[in-house]
Order: sequence, then structure tokens, then C-alpha cells
Amino acid sequence: PNPYASRLASGKSNTVGFVLPLYGLNSNTLNQTSFFEFIAGMTNKIHSENIQFFMMFVNSISEEKKAYDKLIHVQKVDKIILHNLKTKDSRLEMLKKNKVKFVTWGRVRNLKNYSWVDLDNEGSVNLIMDYLTAKNHKNIAYINIVENYNFAYLRKKGYLNSLKKHNIKFKKEYYITVKTEEPEQSAEVIRKMLMK
Repeated sequence: PNPYASRLASGKSNTVGFVLPLYGLNSNTLNQTSFFEFIAGMTNKIHSENIQFFMMFVNSISEEKKAYDKLIHVQKVDKIILHNLKTKDSRLEMLKKNKVKFVTWGRVRNLKNYSWVDLDNEGSVNLIMDYLTAKNHKNIAYINIVENYNFAYLRKKGYLNSLKKHNIKFKKEYYITVKTEEPEQSAEVIRKMLMK
């Protein structure tokens, strides 16, 4: 059936919405490439189910808020995929309040009743730490993204738990956070750390 005719008849759009910020974590080309791979795989499945896909690009937090508002109230999108979740993310409550179904790529710190897909961020850091300690490394530094992103919080948790597990004392100067995933910024942090 014609999706526009279906929308008029049912009052529902059968559309999945996705907002892709081009700022913050996604400001560098490496992250944008991984998002486009994710989107390509996702849209193949969505289109095979005869579901419409609506994506918006934004360049700031204020644009992002307007984009969600437009998806819900103008485009009448009834399903949204969220990503880059913060440890406490107000978007979940906003979608629940507007009765929009959603799934998250990532999760918030205090899990509530919603569907999510995520990597095992804590477990991946444990694997890295197990590998390094098996090679007899004791001075292991960790450069992370700021922990207001939940995946970064979980990675820090994995790092700290691994230090305890391997009886390595936590050294404050060996744990650093950077605001974005800019490789040049991380490289500079690493240079300074090695010089110390």
C-alpha cells in the first residue's frame, strides 16, 4: 500500500525516525563512517518490512531537540532509534510521554523497561586488561571519553574492576577523559602521559 495513503487512513506513519548529530562524538569522520555502516544495515531490514525511514542531520543540541520534536509532531513518526545515550538521558522520558515506541543503541545507567542493543563495554575493557596483565604490564593508563555517555561510564567501570582483580593500585594520573574522540587530542594526551 501507498505509505502516505496508509498514514492518512490509520493516523499512524509506520515510519522509523533517526537523528544523527554531526557534533560532539560524531564530529569526526571515523565515527560518521561507522554510523553510516550501521544505518545501511538497519535500512535494509526496515525497507524489507515495508517501513519508511526518516533521518535528520543536526549540528547542535538545540537542533537535535527541534529534530525530535519535528519527527514526533510534524512527521508523525511513531518509532525512533536512539543512540549515544547519556547515563541519564531525558530523551527516553520525552518519547514515553509522547507515546513513541523506541529502541536504543546503548543504554542508560539505571535500566528501566525499554528495548536496547549494546556492546559489552565493560567486558571489552576486561579482555584488554586481562591481555595486558598476562604480559606483565602493571602501569596501565586509560584514556576515555567523558563519562556522561553511558558506554564511557561502563568502560571506566571495567577498567577499575580489572585493576582490583589484578591487584593493581589505581593511579589518578593514569586515568584521563577527553571531551571528544578527536585522535589528535588523544595523541597529545598520550604524549604528555609518556613524558611523565
